[in-house]
Amino acid sequence: MNEGERMKGATMTENRPRDAVDLLYEAAEFAGFDAGKGWPEELEPGQFVALMVGHEWLRPLGEPRPLTIEQPDGWLERPGFDPAALETGTEKNRKRRACRIAEKRLKDAGLAFEKREDFFTAPPKRLLSLDPTKPVVIVQPSPEMRRWFVVTRKAASDCLKRMGKVPGEYIRAWLGDAWHQKAGKVESKRESIRALLADIQAAAPGFSSEAMPGRKVDFFELCCAWDPAFRYVRQNTFNDYLPGLCKFRRGARATDFYREIAPQIGVKFSKRA
Repeated sequence: MNEGERMKGATMTENRPRDAVDLLYEAAEFAGFDAGKGWPEELEPGQFVALMVGHEWLRPLGEPRPLTIEQPDGWLERPGFDPAALETGTEKNRKRRACRIAEKRLKDAGLAFEKREDFFTAPPKRLLSLDPTKPVVIVQPSPEMRRWFVVTRKAASDCLKRMGKVPGEYIRAWLGDAWHQKAGKVESKRESIRALLADIQAAAPGFSSEAMPGRKVDFFELCCAWDPAFRYVRQNTFNDYLPGLCKFRRGARATDFYREIAPQIGVKFSKRA
């Protein structure tokens, strides 16, 4: 096999859809949930960030973090300081930076948390006496109230919509139907852009979608006039529809090309103020 055939085979492998079970187990490794039970209905904020960035959740450098410490009466979680939080290195810092950025973006987009609470009963305590003639005393600790916050699928989907961000494969797999419904709307807009580009090509033979004139905002104005559905879309969201459909020239400046081509494809522009 020559180098070209090898590279072609590698590309086909990379583009092949990921196996759903592989995605589930990889996500479980990153976010720390039981893959054997399938996708959780809800995620804790740190788990959601882990799936957003595609690796294990790492808190900011040097920040105290919860430690799970084994006690004689079972596993207890209490605040502590993890020395590993002080580890340095390019990879560690890169991952922490990705977590911080994702966390900040989600916060600015208004990701809504829901509060949960439930009683937790620790395992029984076995109290041993120094007198071997006395029996072991077993004491059952009283139930403790535990409170935590979660991210629901609806809250995550609404937040991503406000961000205008297409999530990675882990988040898409977790969202399931909640994301696929939104993805259908995205694809319909991409089809509309594809049809518009075809009309422009027919009206202007020298036009190329691989070297678009002007700026994205200029083309966005034409799309809004072409399809009213784009009037309810933000510019940043619109930009996410374009990969794979068209490319803009580097250093392009404002242009009237799209306003001038509009009448030829049956589009009426509103007058500029």
